[in-house]
Amino acid sequence: MSQNKVFFEFNEKLLHDILQSLYSNQYGTFLLDSECEREKNELKTKTVSLWSYVNSNKEKYTNENYMVYDEDLKIETDKLKLWESYYFKEIDPKLLGDETNRQELDGVNILKSNQSSFNNLFASGLQLLNKMLDKS
Repeated sequence: MSQNKVFFEFNEKLLHDILQSLYSNQYGTFLLDSECEREKNELKTKTVSLWSYVNSNKEKYTNENYMVYDEDLKIETDKLKLWESYYFKEIDPKLLGDETNRQELDGVNILKSNQSSFNNLFASGLQLLNKMLDKS
């Protein structure tokens, strides 16, 4: 979402909350392995849906700067970066100078330094995918 920010109707908070609910089992939306299993186990009658919550709180998730865009979005693969607000959410900025947290920060720095390798690998994967789609 760091690229083309204004062309997404919903904000990053929605993505965070979807991932949180995926692992928390707070909603029935992602329980079991498939929609078929959820129907067999009647989860709709036994649990609350994440989407019901999202729909009743749309203002919390709406991108205030959203602009309708009907073209294909262009993604600059060399500008892809790690989703820091999600993957580094546990790091308290107040503790950055604390000696006990140096090892954790070293891990973050390793991830950040490997970001260009990740970007190159991702770009290669996208190119391969595009070639495969062109052949279809």
